Amino acid sequence: MNTSCRVSKLTKSDKLLFSFIMSLAFARDPLFLYAFGDPELDRKSRSRAAAFVSLMFDKSFLLNEEIWGYFENEILLGTFSGSCG
Repeated sequence: MNTSCRVSKLTKSDKLLFSFIMSLAFARDPLFLYAFGDPELDRKSRSRAAAFVSLMFDKSFLLNEEIWGYFENEILLGTFSGSCG
């Protein structure tokens, strides 16, 4: 099996995947549960959390911050912020 892995800066076209991954990653986070509600009890909580994550993605581009992603076989598996200091 030949696996192609890479780390690269995300582009605006990665927004949907970024939002999906980050929403899943923080779905059971206590702060997200408090701020947006429990998805098991509130149908709108997922959309509120996704809107927040999407806003954070847009904010990063507006402020020229970098968001990096880990890709395996061209599939985004994880993200991190590349800003320092």
